Amino acid sequence: MAMSAEPAANLDAACAKIREAAGHGAKVVCLPELFRTPYFCQKEDPELFALAEAIPGPSTEALGWEARRNSVVVVASLFERRAPGPVPQHDRGHRHGRHALGPVPQDAHSRRSGYYEKYYFTPGDLGVSRFPHRVR
Repeated sequence: MAMSAEPAANLDAACAKIREAAGHGAKVVCLPELFRTPYFCQKEDPELFALAEAIPGPSTEALGWEARRNSVVVVASLFERRAPGPVPQHDRGHRHGRHALGPVPQDAHSRRSGYYEKYYFTPGDLGVSRFPHRVR
């Protein structure tokens, strides 16, 4: 899935890909990391915090609906707004639960390579996640 600069178009494309995968017999559909936009963590830009979204919210609602409609588990990576102001978190989850990214990777190598994830994300506080679901 190629991502455009339009989050709504990317969400629509992700929903179409979920339907397509389910039509081919998929039981678990994993979307690309931060699928609502092109990967943006290659620069520090405070304006990009506007991409953070509430969870639950419109994206999780749409993905959950597609998961239920197509009888699949959807694994999606979202940029979560955890509190007012720039304190979002990278969140991975599916319709049965949530898993927050643990340690946020960043070292001298990642900064030299152009990855600024610690600028955008805070470590998760949900602990180890287990989801009581069996894919049939």
